Amino acid sequence: MLRAIETHLIRKAGLTRSSGARSGAITFIQRFGSALNLNVHLHMLIPDRIYTLSHGKPRFHAVTAPSQSELTTLLNHIIRRITRQLTRDGLLAQEAEQPYLDLQIEDTLDQFGAASLQYRVILGPNTGSRVLTLRNPVSATPAGSVKPFTVARDGFSLNAAVSCQVHQRKKLERLCRYVARPPLALERLLVTDEGKLRYAAN
Repeated sequence: MLRAIETHLIRKAGLTRSSGARSGAITFIQRFGSALNLNVHLHMLIPDRIYTLSHGKPRFHAVTAPSQSELTTLLNHIIRRITRQLTRDGLLAQEAEQPYLDLQIEDTLDQFGAASLQYRVILGPNTGSRVLTLRNPVSATPAGSVKPFTVARDGFSLNAAVSCQVHQRKKLERLCRYVARPPLALERLLVTDEGKLRYAAN
């Protein structure tokens, strides 16, 4: 992913990788969603500038914000890279109608993780059925609308909507705290009168 994004930024800056142009990133692997569901995704802090070295000193080259079509092209490129790597590793079975992950899961914890990824019930009489998903009509995105700087396809999504200027140190701190946040937020964790733990999702 990083190589695909970096190459995209280098080209937008009018440079080439062979010229020594490079970017950088800090990446956090997030494994859970706000409801503690298994939702593996990456939080990446990436500068919107490319740098080259001149006499041992960095020179920065500004990159403009991506268009919706550029993000779509980038996401398609990332999907191709990921599926190609999964196929090489023997984890993705390429079928004509629909490729699928060919996972031989024997570990119990991994079985629970796989069920969570697929939003499937794993215990009880309804094993294998889809879990009920409730959506907040206030925060739901209207059908046909497009979120700015966000593209999605086939279970993959790419969001580049959050940014801050170099002088916005407080905003940068909030952004860093968000991307590095742990799965559990203590302010959402409550102990009920019955002594049970209750976790409030967004």
